[in-house]
Amino acid sequence: MIVRSKTKIRLLILLVGVALLIGGGATVYVVRKHRVEKYFVARRANGMAQYQKGDYANALVFLGPCIRREAFATDAEAIYAFAESRLRVELPNGKHLVQAMTTLQRVLSLQPGRTDVQRDEERDKTEHGTHAPTVPQIAPDPAERAPTGVRRGRGDPARGAAASCPARAPPGRARGTGPARPARG
Repeated sequence: MIVRSKTKIRLLILLVGVALLIGGGATVYVVRKHRVEKYFVARRANGMAQYQKGDYANALVFLGPCIRREAFATDAEAIYAFAESRLRVELPNGKHLVQAMTTLQRVLSLQPGRTDVQRDEERDKTEHGTHAPTVPQIAPDPAERAPTGVRRGRGDPARGAAASCPARAPPGRARGTGPARPARG
């Protein structure tokens, strides 16, 4: 097969362009990944500094995103600092206690021999009585169940199927979203 020299040059230019495009994309990816990693290392350092100073609320802000990343998932020091900070910054309904205990257990799973974490966990149990505050019952009481054949949360069964199921709305109505719209003509 004979290929003209002009076609060869065009093909060469096309291949060089594709190679440059792929190389540029790979470079952007590597540089971006490096910057993100550097950003989270700085956040970890800031979070640890805030924890050392006793500013636990800011330590949570800096360390929270870091310990969720795969690169820091085994950083027991940062996870411990987050757990201690979480313990000292209260949330409504004692949620901070549950989160702190869960995070301390994560530290123990990474470093089973850490006695300071075990002591903290035991101290929290004795100070607060249990692992977690009591949670109100979510499941409905069997006596409150709807009678057979009546679906809860679907409207008043006395009003009929059109009121309880938007798919069965009367013709001309747009699935229960307001008054009927005039037909386009």
